[in-house]
Amino acid sequence: MSNTINVRELATQARQLAQTFPDRVAFCAYTRFDDDELVPNCIVGQAAYNLGVSLDDLNQVNTCGIRHLAIAENRPEWLSVGEDDETHVRWLGSLQGAQDSGENWGDALRIADRRTMLNLYGI
Repeated sequence: MSNTINVRELATQARQLAQTFPDRVAFCAYTRFDDDELVPNCIVGQAAYNLGVSLDDLNQVNTCGIRHLAIAENRPEWLSVGEDDETHVRWLGSLQGAQDSGENWGDALRIADRRTMLNLYGI
């Protein structure tokens, strides 16, 4: 059974991972197999795993983007999204999208921050 995590906690953990491992690169899946062992893969998957979401639960939504998972009818039991969390969902989606386009985690962080600022302030 996985911990229930809030999207804000997930964003904070993802930011910490990008700052700690800026050169890491991963693509389009929360988990992957390393030999025969299921392991965390992308930045959002690693962040969720660090916060107590099981690899099996992550693997069940392996190809779904965080924006898709944040929609109520698609949301897994382990993810909590409040009414005021839209900015965090968008930021995580930008981070995930940049990473999935081949950016390392440090560059994905900068891209997500820039896109979020543009959206929030129209600059």
